[in-house]
Amino acid sequence: MDQPWYQEENAAQVKALKDRYATYDWGREDPLPAFNLPYEEWFTELPMNFHDDLHTKPDVHRRFMHEMSRSNGYLDPNDHAKWIRLLDYYLKLHQMSDESLSLILSALDDTKAWDNTIVIFTADHGDQCGSHGLRSKGPWNYEETMRIPLYVVAPGITKPGTVSDAMMSPVDLAATICELGGIDSEDAKLPGQSMLPYLVGPK
Repeated sequence: MDQPWYQEENAAQVKALKDRYATYDWGREDPLPAFNLPYEEWFTELPMNFHDDLHTKPDVHRRFMHEMSRSNGYLDPNDHAKWIRLLDYYLKLHQMSDESLSLILSALDDTKAWDNTIVIFTADHGDQCGSHGLRSKGPWNYEETMRIPLYVVAPGITKPGTVSDAMMSPVDLAATICELGGIDSEDAKLPGQSMLPYLVGPK
């Protein structure tokens, strides 16, 4: 925390980027339409740790939830039906992501591009969805938020059905992609380390 912020050190570059992006037509208009797609009632029970006492947790947990309620709407802890619907909604988002991903994978099938294409599927974070009485991602390190998927298909490197229990961070992805592409990540001065050895021989 004793280091200068990026924007303070690179004010001119940040302003140039903002000015350039301000001229782009992003193809959308705000506010975006409300999400009104129907979604099923898949869940019937809350997470087992839903009733965790936040007063036994670091104060930042309660402060975050207070701010979440203020900015995104209050969810009464006693209104279990709404929390369960939150789980249904989250699962629907996953379903929609899977459907979009299938379009990309089908395109690889149609163009016969699998032999020269590396596919990486991951996420930036999970969601508490009521686990430990919390929602969203937040300033905590619970498994529900921290454990994310990582699927890699690399021709001639990965083998179908292999699984690794190795721990990695998304910060390692850039170095991994560099090595997969034949670029020396050390020359690029990237943080993290290549996870290619774990893709070749999962551990």
